[in-house]
Amino acid sequence: MAIRTLAQFLSSSPKTAALAVLPILLVLYNVSRKPKRPTKVSKSSERVLILGASSGVGKAIARKYAARGARVCVVGRRQSLLDDVKKECKDVYPTTDSHVLSIPADFTNVDGMTNVRSQLEAGVYTFSEYRRVQSNMFA
Repeated sequence: MAIRTLAQFLSSSPKTAALAVLPILLVLYNVSRKPKRPTKVSKSSERVLILGASSGVGKAIARKYAARGARVCVVGRRQSLLDDVKKECKDVYPTTDSHVLSIPADFTNVDGMTNVRSQLEAGVYTFSEYRRVQSNMFA
């Protein structure tokens, strides 16, 4: 039994050609379309965990999200700089004082990140409208 080439296979019948091209078109369609979010989170409901937020890009990102009204948790090694970032976020959007958390930790240290997660899960740092930070808040 001889193996037929693709050209011979496609030219044998229009139905066969359509069936051969259909999977390729479906793959191209799925790859080209933009993925949809299941739900859209409003800007005031966003929850953001920023590592390395005591200076530079992290600090700028914290200010941007605070200005949008998001709940922001900034993590950095130096508590004094984190306090400055928290103050700047409050200045950018005055009602975000209770929406900005600062936790000193080194994100290159596994124990430090475990400590951040355990503090958030335990509810040590809370937002004003919550009695307790939910464990999946920054998941």
